[in-house]
Amino acid sequence: MSTTLKPPEINTKAKEVVDNMVGRIVFDEPFFAVILNRQRRVQDPSCDTMWVDGTSLGYNPDFALSLSRDELKGVLIHEVMHLVHLHHLRRESRDPFNWNVAGDYVINQQLTDARYALPEGALLDSRYKGMLTEEVYRGLPPKPPGGGNGSGGTGDNPMGEVRDQKNPDGSNLSSGESQVAAQNMKVTINQAYEAAKSQG
Repeated sequence: MSTTLKPPEINTKAKEVVDNMVGRIVFDEPFFAVILNRQRRVQDPSCDTMWVDGTSLGYNPDFALSLSRDELKGVLIHEVMHLVHLHHLRRESRDPFNWNVAGDYVINQQLTDARYALPEGALLDSRYKGMLTEEVYRGLPPKPPGGGNGSGGTGDNPMGEVRDQKNPDGSNLSSGESQVAAQNMKVTINQAYEAAKSQG
């Protein structure tokens, strides 16, 4: 990324880069494309990397521009995988940071096995291969005092974060609303599967 770019130019360039990569995913990865295109894409300089919550995908423009094309593709698919695993709806009372870390270990192993590129420092540990997120979570050490919040800002988790899905007014989902959201996401996942199947 050129240091001569002014912030508005950075934002414009980042949008172009992310939108172009989403277009490439539509062409190359129809399964992920269906889910990704159901998320409202927003630029969020307050986060260090990216986040997803079931309705939106936020990204820091500088972070998006810092990645290679293959890394950007990998990170976008990583965020979609949080939704496929329903991480935005399954946290319950678990610590948000360690829940995100556990999810990243599960997802990154899957993406690495499938030969997707991930940024340097992505959380990987073959001990967690084939494990559920809840199992990985139970084996993690407690979050360090003053440690991360799942946003990647501490350097512990450079991939981004998964946030709990909220109501449009920002309130937490009730148990019933969470079940409806999970069912809606499963419908989207099935539609993504059918789209991928139809394209071979």
